This record gives sequence, C-alpha cells and structure tokens, in this order.
Amino acid sequence: MTLGKVFKDKELVFTTKTGKPIFPRHLTIQFNEAIQTAEVPKIRFHDVRHTHATLCLEAGMSLKEVQDRLVHSSIKTTGDVYATVTKNEREIH
Repeated sequence: MTLGKVFKDKELVFTTKTGKPIFPRHLTIQFNEAIQTAEVPKIRFHDVRHTHATLCLEAGMSLKEVQDRLVHSSIKTTGDVYATVTKNEREIH
C-alpha cells in the first residue's frame, strides 16, 4: 500500500516489492536468511506447510478443512500424512 501504484496486486502469497512473482530459489535464499537471523533450527521451506497442517489439526480443525487448505485432491493424502503425525505427537507428550 505504501508503494501505491507501483505495487501490482496479483493475489500472490510471495512477491517482490512491486508485486511480481518471486523466483523459488530467491524465496529459499530469503527463507534461509530468516532462519539464520532468528537463530532457530534449519528446516526446508516445504516443512512450513507440514507444520501449518499439523498445528491446524492439533488446534481442532477438521481433516476436511486441512485438506481444503492444502488443496489435496484426496482427504486420504491429508489423513495419511498429517493425522498420523498428530496422533504420534500426542502420545509422545
């Protein structure tokens, strides 16, 4: 908004400062820099998706809602990958 007409909103999640698509490699570089700055354990960018899904399930979101968020074509994929993780995590803690 501060850039006014310079920013072209294309409804993308990750963009350059002017709204253009960001190259995946550049996003990975920025993500890794943020991890170093925050001094947290290194993870892959894709792991953020897994973390989000797991946290949604642990917070009580239905498997169907998580499937919709992740745009999985089959709820079986969501359940096989994420529901098992949350069940195991609960048993550990």
